[in-house]
Formats: sequence, C-alpha cells, structure tokens
Amino acid sequence: MESRSSIMGHLRDTTRELHKEAESRPLQRSMARGTLPRGAYAMYLGQLRHLHAAIEEALDAAVSSEPALRDLHTDERRRVPDLDRDLAALGVEVSSVPVLPPTERFIARVRQIGTENPIALLGPFYVMEGSTNGGKFLARVLQRSLGLENGDGLAYMDPYGDAQPRMWASLKQIADDIPVDAQQSEAVTEAAKRTFEAIAEISDVILPPDTPAVEG
Repeated sequence: MESRSSIMGHLRDTTRELHKEAESRPLQRSMARGTLPRGAYAMYLGQLRHLHAAIEEALDAAVSSEPALRDLHTDERRRVPDLDRDLAALGVEVSSVPVLPPTERFIARVRQIGTENPIALLGPFYVMEGSTNGGKFLARVLQRSLGLENGDGLAYMDPYGDAQPRMWASLKQIADDIPVDAQQSEAVTEAAKRTFEAIAEISDVILPPDTPAVEG
C-alpha cells in the first residue's frame, strides 16, 4: 500500500520536469512578461473551460464509485463558473470557442479515465488546481497588460484570493488521506503527466514556439 501521506509529494517529484516544460511554453512566458495578446488569453481560457468541464463532469460521475474524491471535488473548487465569468468579461461566448485538437484528445482521455479508473482523476485535478499557486502573480500581470479592471477576466487566475495558501494546504491534506495502492498511484501519476503534456500542446497551438517574441 502506498503511504497515505505520499501521493502529493510523489506527484510533485515525478511530474517536476513536465511541469517546468509546460510553464516554459511561449504562451506561459508571454503571459508572465505581460505581452500575451488579449485574443490568445481568451482562447487559452476557452480551452481551459473545455478541459475543466470534462474533468468536473467526470468527477461528478466518479464520486459515487470513489467517495474519497468527494472532499476534493467541492463547489468551491469548481472552475467552470469562474471561466464562464472571465470569458463573458472578455466579450467571448463559450459556445463560440472551438475545441482545439489537443484539447479534444485530452477530453477523450479524461472521459476514458473516468470510466475505467476514476481514482486516476486525481492526476488532472492535481495539475489544474496546482496552477492556482502561481495564478495570483499572473493575475496582477494580466490586469496591467490587458487593462482588466476590478478583477474582470481574472477569476480563474486568482480564484481564492488571500485564501490561496489555506486552500492548497487543505487540498494536500485531503489528497494525502486518500488511500492508494502502488497501481493506483501509477495511474494517478500517468494521468497527471498527460495533463501537463496536454497543457503544453494546447499552449503551443495558441501561441506557437516560432511566434516572434514581443517585448513588454
């Protein structure tokens, strides 16, 4: 049996390089520098909306067979409402956002995981929720660079405000209390790795690596 206190640390250690790779994509670097075009930001949020909708739908179905996920999948941690507000603030209809090919592939993977091995949904959940740790910094940059006032368009990037450290600490505790065996741990890890890869692929479609750099 995998140690009950190890799954979050295991995910951090085994996905570290893929995490760095996803964060180093042109889109993420441009966002951090304050040079990301408004349209690219809206498209990125739209793809994240498609991803989160699939993850949340899979988790809704999974909690009956994997009740341990229920304490993680709370209304407070649902990101679709935040993304809907952000897209509306940017003047974008959710129905108008295309599903890019890497997004479509990842959604299919999430649905497969939800059907075949629901506990592995912890992997995508870990990756997407973990992104809130750097979101407050990105929200400040985006607010200035895109001229977003009163936090409009930034609910996803900074969903918890000053409660961010508490929310992340709570997630780690809840996740580490979920008993997983070695096979389940491997499935969770694999799902997390594929999530980081999907984010990188989606980012590169929106802002390709050969896009000329724009100085802030």
